[in-house]
Amino acid sequence: MPPFEADPGKAADSPMTYGEHTRKMTAIHKLYDAAVKRGESIAKLESDLAEATAKLSNMPDAAKAAKRLEKAELAAAEWESKYTAATSEYTTEKALLTAGIVDPEDMALVRYKYEQSGSDDFGKYLANGARTDKHLAALFAAPASESTPEPPLTPPSPPAPVRTNGGIVPPPKPGAVRDRTWLATQSNAWKNDRSNWAEIDRINGVEPRS
Repeated sequence: MPPFEADPGKAADSPMTYGEHTRKMTAIHKLYDAAVKRGESIAKLESDLAEATAKLSNMPDAAKAAKRLEKAELAAAEWESKYTAATSEYTTEKALLTAGIVDPEDMALVRYKYEQSGSDDFGKYLANGARTDKHLAALFAAPASESTPEPPLTPPSPPAPVRTNGGIVPPPKPGAVRDRTWLATQSNAWKNDRSNWAEIDRINGVEPRS
């Protein structure tokens, strides 16, 4: 490599070798490249800033958004409370029905007493505390056993008349007029006696039975 020759227009006391010149130029190029990169980075930042500014301008007002969020949170809390209440009512109603308490007013009284008791387990309260409460104990009393009413006594049928004279029913008293009115007053035993059929047929005006 030929030696560096100083510029004749410069002072003779400032000679620079080629290597020094190369190093300086390399440093300058590095500084230039770094500046270009910084410029590109700044341009990208400016672009990102402009995009963020545009998005921010299209976003709703922060105060309004906060109010909507608050309303949504209140609505969610209200629905959660309703769900919890419905679940609790279903659970307690099932337990009350199982215990034999079916009247709505009695159910409401047990629930009120449970809330006043400070217990956190409805099932345990129903099995213990409620049964010793003076206002609730009667709800758990075993119902009195209903005795099956005995059927009314049927008066015994009068005994059949004892047949005498070998089963022959004695004839009616003499002097009575034997007509259909008289026949209606006779006992079934007399009417069913074969020996009286001829008399019955005569009164009724029919052919005698054989």
